[in-house]
Amino acid sequence: MKQLLAGTIDIVSPDITFKYVGLDEKDRFTTSLKGGKAQLTDWLLDPEKEDTMHLLLAQKVVIDSASVVFDKRSMRYLIKAPNICFNTEQHTLKVNGLGVHPYVNRETFYKEVGHRATIWNTDIEYFELLNFNWLQMLHNQTLWASHLNMSAPKMDLFFSYLIPSHPSNMIAEDPPRVFLQLPLKICLGKINVDKGHIGYTEVNETSHREGTIYFDGIKATGDNLTNIDTVIEGKKQFVASAEGTLLGRSKVNATLTLTLTDLLGNFELKGHAVNISGQELRDPVEALAQVRIDSLNLKSMDLSIKGNQNYSESKLGMNYTDLKLELVRAKAPPTLKAKPVVSEVASLLFLYKQNPEPSIAPRTSSAYMTRDEMAPYLSLIIKNMRIAIKEMVVKHPDLVGTVTNDKDLKSQKRGFLRRVFGKRKSK
Repeated sequence: MKQLLAGTIDIVSPDITFKYVGLDEKDRFTTSLKGGKAQLTDWLLDPEKEDTMHLLLAQKVVIDSASVVFDKRSMRYLIKAPNICFNTEQHTLKVNGLGVHPYVNRETFYKEVGHRATIWNTDIEYFELLNFNWLQMLHNQTLWASHLNMSAPKMDLFFSYLIPSHPSNMIAEDPPRVFLQLPLKICLGKINVDKGHIGYTEVNETSHREGTIYFDGIKATGDNLTNIDTVIEGKKQFVASAEGTLLGRSKVNATLTLTLTDLLGNFELKGHAVNISGQELRDPVEALAQVRIDSLNLKSMDLSIKGNQNYSESKLGMNYTDLKLELVRAKAPPTLKAKPVVSEVASLLFLYKQNPEPSIAPRTSSAYMTRDEMAPYLSLIIKNMRIAIKEMVVKHPDLVGTVTNDKDLKSQKRGFLRRVFGKRKSK
């Protein structure tokens, strides 16, 4: 037999499982494809020729409504896509219901890892790759497409400071570093996101409580997401802009610039938010900063922050009125008890209740911090913002830092009374 030809081959309801068992257990994985249908058009088998230009030896391949599961236990995550459509002639890949989740619960996850780590949960209602170069994927392990369009992507991150520290540091897990070092090469010209969600939950080491910050209704665009050196030579940055709502109510917009030329993860983030109330911020601020917001009308906030894996620095502007706080301390975690006397003193003497104040120019604040290598990359932004906000609203940060045992505010070692009354003069 020299050749075998077929005009059309229909494969209905396939059930295919591929298992890879390598010498190293960490390399083992299982991929399964079930259901749906596949159609191969103008199929040709020629034993004397190696066909590198066609998928499955067909001029055209259409896969519709197939379910794919990728399971690699060393990753501790299970990837599921219940509905995939692929067309070689149209160069499109469409996926409904993609999910990436740990295959165990949080407690078991941290028990298996043995140290601090960020847990990711991701669901994407729908995404498509346009002008998808499947030949690059097939032969060069390169994901190349002109557009990635996503509808209703949802990403939630969880991190706990109650878990033992990483034996070395968490720098190797920084998302920019991981992306640039991926074995899979990626080049996405344009990214469009609609109805997105992103949330970050942190368990605080002092309060032992979870604080969550989240954004909904995200509409975003991005350009030049790649880890291919030759592409980076022509365009060295990934730039994204987004708008959405903070904590379900406040309108926000932001621009992110990420440098792709090295592994340090150099970034710059600029954001603007309006109409934030104290009620929205009360739960996460109390859990993460041990401060209870009784009232706040934050009319607008402008933030600029830049840094890399080693540091971050920021500039902050806030227009607000009616700020009233209670300082709280951990009593029997995860409960917090207010300090009413200190709170009243702080509200009267140590807080700027509004900005700008009458007949005074608006205040701004800035913050600089070095990286805690035992904390995740995102903490560079979260902790820096926390320091900048405290510098904005607290009149005497060093004094309040002593009362609250706040490491962000404490900078001196003099006693409490000496800070209040000053050094006693010698006779």
